[in-house]
Amino acid sequence: MGQVGEGWRIAMTVLGYERGVGSLANSARYGRDLAQLAAACRELGRTGTAVREKLGRLVVENEVMRANGIRALANLADGRAPGPESSLEKLYWSEFDKRFRETALDLLGPGGQLLRSSPAARADVDWAREFLWSRAGTIYSGSSEVQRNIIAKRVLNLPQDAR
Repeated sequence: MGQVGEGWRIAMTVLGYERGVGSLANSARYGRDLAQLAAACRELGRTGTAVREKLGRLVVENEVMRANGIRALANLADGRAPGPESSLEKLYWSEFDKRFRETALDLLGPGGQLLRSSPAARADVDWAREFLWSRAGTIYSGSSEVQRNIIAKRVLNLPQDAR
């Protein structure tokens, strides 16, 4: 496993590999859910400019995640180990997931809040469950606040608080 005192370095290395490639898998899942959300909006007659703008914003953000995943994969293919910048990946997908699920419930209206076990719930995606789980992503595997601190210290080399 490593020498005594190297636990943090080893954990960060493992997470770096997991997070970088995970962006590609996440973007594929979000792409599928985005297609389902767009279809549901059409079905519900919600096709106005504001709806299209919200969906378009989600598509662009998902493409950014996919591009970041491809970059991480290219770095691995070139033999470069992931570093603290993998915190950017974790922060990005967890915050995007939260925004995506909030937007989905907003666009779907009250019906989107039904759990899949409800007879009146949509059959495509369990939108209510996904919304509730999106909160957990900003906490587990290092909270968004911890990720921001890692990015500030180890990626941006910002000065430490002098207190």
